[in-house]
Amino acid sequence: MATFSTTLGETITGNTSPSELQKPDNASLALEEIQTENFYNTLKSYYSYREQDTSFDSMAHADLLDYFYTDQSWKNHNTISMGMDMANIMGEDDEERVKQFAYISQTYASLPSFWNDPNRNFGSWLIDNGGAMVLDPVNLIGYGIGGQYAKQAYKAALRLALKEKMAKEISQITIKEAAKEAEQLLLGKAIKKGALTEGYINAGIAGGQDILLQNTAIEAGIQDEFSLKQSGIATAAGFGFGTVFGAGFTAGAFKLKTRSLTKTSIKNLDDIHKYGKSTTTGSKLFDDLTVTKSSSKADVNAPKNEKPPKTTKEYIKKLRSDKIRPDDKPPKLAINATKLKDGGYTAFVKNKIAEITEQLEKKTISKEQMIEDAVALGQDRIKFRKMANDMANQEQFVKMYATVVGQADDIRSTFDKIGALSTQLNRLDLADNEVDDILNEIARLDMTLDFSIKRKKKGAENIARGQVAHQIDAKGNRAAELLNEPEDASLLLKKKGTKEQQIEFWRTVGKLGDREQIIAAMQDIKKIDRWDLMAEYVNNNLLSSPDTHILNIVSGMTQTVWKPVTMLLRGANMLPTDSARARQIMREALHTFVYQFAYTGHALKRAGKSFYEGRPILDSTQMKYDSNIRQGQLQRFISEFGKTYTDRLGMTGKVMQKGQSLVGKTITFPMRILAAGDEFLKSMMFKARMTAAINSRIIDESPDFSILKGDGFRKRYKDMAKEMQSEFMDVETGRAKEIGNTVEDRLNAPLHYAREGSYTQPASQTNPLTNNLEGGLTGWILSQTAGKAKWTRALGLHFINTPSNLLRWNFQHLPMFGRYQFQMRHLLAEADLPDLDAGASTFKKITHGLSKGKLGRITAPIRGVFGKSRYLNPEAAAEANARIQMGYLIWTGAFSLVMAGKITGGGDRDWRVNKSKEVNTGWQPYSWKTNDGRYISLNRLDPIFTPMFIMADMMEVINNWSQETDDLPPSVDKKLTEMSMGLVTMLTRNLTSKFYTKNIIELFNFMSSDDFMKSRGAEKEAGSQFAQFAFKLAPMSGGLRYASRISDNWEREMWTFMDRISTLNPSNVSDATMPKRNMFGQTINRKRGWLFGLGGETGLWSTPFAMTTFKNNATAKFLQDKKFNYLPPSKIDRYSGFDLKNLRNSNNQTAYDRWLELKNDVYLDKNGKAIKKPNQFQGTKYTVQEYIEYAIATPTSKLYRYPEGLVVGKNYQVQYIVDVIHAVEKVAYINMIKEFPEIMDRFKLQNQFIKEQFNNQKSVLNELLN
Repeated sequence: MATFSTTLGETITGNTSPSELQKPDNASLALEEIQTENFYNTLKSYYSYREQDTSFDSMAHADLLDYFYTDQSWKNHNTISMGMDMANIMGEDDEERVKQFAYISQTYASLPSFWNDPNRNFGSWLIDNGGAMVLDPVNLIGYGIGGQYAKQAYKAALRLALKEKMAKEISQITIKEAAKEAEQLLLGKAIKKGALTEGYINAGIAGGQDILLQNTAIEAGIQDEFSLKQSGIATAAGFGFGTVFGAGFTAGAFKLKTRSLTKTSIKNLDDIHKYGKSTTTGSKLFDDLTVTKSSSKADVNAPKNEKPPKTTKEYIKKLRSDKIRPDDKPPKLAINATKLKDGGYTAFVKNKIAEITEQLEKKTISKEQMIEDAVALGQDRIKFRKMANDMANQEQFVKMYATVVGQADDIRSTFDKIGALSTQLNRLDLADNEVDDILNEIARLDMTLDFSIKRKKKGAENIARGQVAHQIDAKGNRAAELLNEPEDASLLLKKKGTKEQQIEFWRTVGKLGDREQIIAAMQDIKKIDRWDLMAEYVNNNLLSSPDTHILNIVSGMTQTVWKPVTMLLRGANMLPTDSARARQIMREALHTFVYQFAYTGHALKRAGKSFYEGRPILDSTQMKYDSNIRQGQLQRFISEFGKTYTDRLGMTGKVMQKGQSLVGKTITFPMRILAAGDEFLKSMMFKARMTAAINSRIIDESPDFSILKGDGFRKRYKDMAKEMQSEFMDVETGRAKEIGNTVEDRLNAPLHYAREGSYTQPASQTNPLTNNLEGGLTGWILSQTAGKAKWTRALGLHFINTPSNLLRWNFQHLPMFGRYQFQMRHLLAEADLPDLDAGASTFKKITHGLSKGKLGRITAPIRGVFGKSRYLNPEAAAEANARIQMGYLIWTGAFSLVMAGKITGGGDRDWRVNKSKEVNTGWQPYSWKTNDGRYISLNRLDPIFTPMFIMADMMEVINNWSQETDDLPPSVDKKLTEMSMGLVTMLTRNLTSKFYTKNIIELFNFMSSDDFMKSRGAEKEAGSQFAQFAFKLAPMSGGLRYASRISDNWEREMWTFMDRISTLNPSNVSDATMPKRNMFGQTINRKRGWLFGLGGETGLWSTPFAMTTFKNNATAKFLQDKKFNYLPPSKIDRYSGFDLKNLRNSNNQTAYDRWLELKNDVYLDKNGKAIKKPNQFQGTKYTVQEYIEYAIATPTSKLYRYPEGLVVGKNYQVQYIVDVIHAVEKVAYINMIKEFPEIMDRFKLQNQFIKEQFNNQKSVLNELLN
């Protein structure tokens, strides 16, 4: 306890105000400071706050000062308390508390040592500081050091004491003498090690803490400058105390550990004598004495040990010849050689493997290189056949698994031996020459390990390359296997049957266009993955709407213009570097554009053939429905599955089979149409691009060529063209020849041009810098869904590659940022610069650094301006830059169209506001606004219109933010943040509104989130999701819903699951589904479709581009550019609790719809008041629509009593219109409940119940009062 020389009343002074806290400059001033009232008040305030204890407020000065000394002793001499204290103050936000902390801690640091401090004596100092230091966890370091040194010394001494002795020659005295010898051997070294280690650690901790405390005091204004003297004293004190306690704890731990080991050995020696093992010698005796045993009888039947080696050389010799056996584990060996564990020697081998891996040059071989090597090998047929036979039959290949396992065992054995030798180096009795022998043997084994790891790694690379090579043309191998041995029983019978049957079989093969069709026709239909069949079935159902196929063609046709223009720009970009090639590209671009029209007829014929045969012709690898779904397998499955049950029925069965075949063709009809559409687009673009390339080559190779020179030249042209066509396609079958994955393979390939034009290009491409195939996120998803995750293709991920290509198109055409899309990076790949010489100038080093590596890719656009680019393929780079330039064009055009008011964005974040605006004004989100007031929804016309709608969203967010006026309250300052968040929201909404992402995201949200449960229309959300599942399972659901939609006159309110399911019955448009109504209660006409002017202003019955006509009335015009926030009334009746959408009258009309309809029957006077008895009213009466139009058209109406425009963020004129409508709804509600008496009955019952409850409570209250 601290003692005080003066009483409270005598010593407390008031010479410092609380706001002037300052560190005392010396020990004397510190002693005076702690007696001041200011210091006393500071302690009370700080400790009450820190400890959350108000008892400090009433604590006496002497007690508080005593707490201060104890607290600061622990905070300065115990690392746990120190850490907690620093953590608390570093997380403190209150500057006054930080100032108090710094004042208290620096005042303590300025106090003198206990012998000069009248407030403390040695006893109180020792209790406070000694307790803190003794319980400091840093002392565990010294304890651990002492224990380890004791263990090493004891084992070394005991090993010497047991040398060449049997157990019967050993006594307790021998063991105790060994313990004394161990203490003399290493106790001094242990104490020195423990003292210095703990001293250094404590010095670092104390010095670091003082630096933090001083910095805190300086920042808080308690201290003026950093004191090196104080920091030095703190560090020295930490070192001093650390060495003392480190030495003490190390010595204590050494003695305790030695005593424990001695007791264990004495006990084990008694067990050895007791169980008749007195002849045990050597390492076995040592192990028996030092290993703690769970039972004294455990070793009675232990196997007899071999005679241990006497010298180190004998040990090494034995280690070389020994093999690992099942019992090579403790206590026999110091390490467990039969088992690998984390850490220890395993870590050594891992590091060794990593070291060797860095030394090995990584040689990546691309699939293209593999194919080139295979072609070269194929030239020597004798060598090829020998190598192929060896791979199939030779022992080194057949038993490759044994070689691999054996190599792993050999590596493990080597590093186990290194571990055993490393353990021997810990022996204290080793002579210098024995240490050298062990080190030499470890070096030899290290070299062996190095060689073994390199050999195994090279072998693994060869195996891996073989595995990759097996994947090259895997479909071709599969087709060949099936051709050799068809899985289809009927085809196999024909192949091995009579001559006529064989002829029929091979004719069938001749009709199959490619390997995809061979696989589909010849595989066993029972072996087809059921998820593949399910995915094809679902896709057919979803694709059965005609709108889908119109969209497919229209979207692809936009590329017939876009791609030639981009190609033209590519040529223009090439002019400065290669004018000859540039002119050739520009000529081909113009020819490609023209030839597309010339080959339209050819493309239509190919589309018809594709539809008739139910297969793609030009390109069966890359289709809209992705490559892992094989067209036609579902139709064949339906037909073959039916045969299983109908073959036995004779003629009746054959008739039924025809019906089954018809069912199969009907179900797969949508995908046949989709494939035919793709065939049309691809054939047109492929032929145009191929002909342009051929024409260009003929012109370049024949400068004198002219088609005007007569039939001879024309014949020569045809012959040359036909010959060159064979480079791009199989002329007989019409199938395009497959191309590689490199930039060079694809850049001018007609097939890749056609794939890009139809958005079916592969997800992956070879990186020219690494030769690795990269597919990004899309490639990974495709690989997963082709394997274990096939079920996702049926449940949600119906299309992956094509939507990804649509999004990639937009990323590639982003101004400035398009170059960072991974395929664009491949096109813009540059050769890296070599390293500079050591003597290069500083300027040259800086410019060189800016042009090299990752930084070089960032600065490439700037260097390109000055002609300093190092493109691996200049033409590919010109193509990439052309796409970015076209991006500037489309984004600039988007900005212009949005500013001209021709493009609408997504509207309000609240979908209900958008819905109200749409039904009341004709406005539509993401639409083109025509001059005559129509809105044409083009949100599905990707990718061309995506930038336009993103720009429209951006401008809406910016306009909403900038609309605010200067008279708004200060809260509007937050609008800048809201604008930033709005930009993020609009981009997310724009991308998630796409037809190919919407359902996936909604389904994921429905399954993984509880958002729909929080919605006021939870049943609507759930009904929508369950209906989506139903539509996937219902045959031809897309077509049925399309037919149902075009046969209806009104827009329908799809609220429940059954509302949506009813759309699958187009022959009976159910009156059970209520029509949509506007704010006046009028029904909304069904949207028509726009398609390039067909059908005039009214449009067609339906297209992918829904069209609404602007409501050309006074109300719509007035509200056109204003934020209109009308929301329809709630479907839940606030009085009775009824769901009005579930309550129906005799006409099957819901109470809610009837309520909205009755708004038409409410009449208003010229002041907007409802007329109670319209038949008796003498003045002019208006319907709600008529009144609002009257109010808008009449300057003296009540509407214009309100200010125009926004006032404090509110449009009072718009609000007046909304209030009038809500007033009409109240009157219509009264009229509605007259037609639905059950609502009034429920209301009366509720009122009666409430009255009864009130009377009951009243009577209870009266009784209590009485």
